[in-house]
Amino acid sequence: MEWDWLRDFLKGMIKPFAALAVVFMAVGLSYVQKLGLEGEMIYSVFRAFLQLSIIGFVLQFIFTQKNVAWIILAYLFMVTIAGYTAGQRAKHVPRGKYIAGVSILAGTSVTMFLLVILNVFPFTPRYIIPVAGMMVGNAMTVTGVTMKKLRDDIKIQMALSILSMLSLLLVTNLVYTEYVVVGNRFWSTLSMLLLANLVYTEYVVVVDGDKFGLILSMLLLATDLVYIEYVVVSKFGLYRVETALALGATPRQATLQQVKRSLVIALSPVLDNAKTVGLISLPGAMTGLIMGGASPLEAIQLQIVVMNMLIGASTVSSILSTYLSWPSFFTKAYQLETKVFSSE
Repeated sequence: MEWDWLRDFLKGMIKPFAALAVVFMAVGLSYVQKLGLEGEMIYSVFRAFLQLSIIGFVLQFIFTQKNVAWIILAYLFMVTIAGYTAGQRAKHVPRGKYIAGVSILAGTSVTMFLLVILNVFPFTPRYIIPVAGMMVGNAMTVTGVTMKKLRDDIKIQMALSILSMLSLLLVTNLVYTEYVVVGNRFWSTLSMLLLANLVYTEYVVVVDGDKFGLILSMLLLATDLVYIEYVVVSKFGLYRVETALALGATPRQATLQQVKRSLVIALSPVLDNAKTVGLISLPGAMTGLIMGGASPLEAIQLQIVVMNMLIGASTVSSILSTYLSWPSFFTKAYQLETKVFSSE
């Protein structure tokens, strides 16, 4: 009688073991194509089996307890792992793991608190733990992408500033190169010197170029007075962070465009998923309920709640991560911290 639970568990694992056939098919294809992924595939499946089995027993234990502390402990464990994982994605952001953990904790806890207060879900392990798991997992992905993108955008801006300084040397013939990268404000000066054959180059890349820059470059090429093989006008739309700081802007104001761009990129998959839910694929929560025998209408109602809470938690977590990240990108004198952007 004491081992009935183990017998039932092994009996229930017959179908999961049968599903390994598709994994063996993938392993065979990897071997035939010489991808070298056979070992990683087998390891991944074994690890997933082990992790899910352990968490299954843990949840079974927690569901039988009436102590709220177990719910909080399980939730904090998920947030800790998610914060570490998101921090690894944004590994060049100082204190990235702590920032990600705090952001995920705040976003998911606020969302969960509202759901409980509004009586959408009862505060019981059977509801809170699965709901928290979905929110934490989604917030983890969004937060990691937000932090990484924000840091990368500011780093690109720094590189463009350096290239703009290089263009000043190029227009005075102090440097010879086959590539010229200039900002929009340097384009007219460089164009005149190119027209007078004072600069030789094969490639001109105009950053933040406008229609005037494009027309002027075409005129230069048409006159045959200047030797340029390629003129590329690229409208990055990057806001000059260092210029804004020099004019008295705060770090938050100076990086406003980079913050917006990182948030839009990180949240777009969540919003796109909400737009196409039910049209392209059935989400996991909805599929699980239907396969468990629930009415499709009941499954739809739950899935709507799930999509709403994912958007809410992801938005709060990602926005908070930008507020916590950007101070580490600047010195106390409101200058860009070069150490943060020097590593690849």
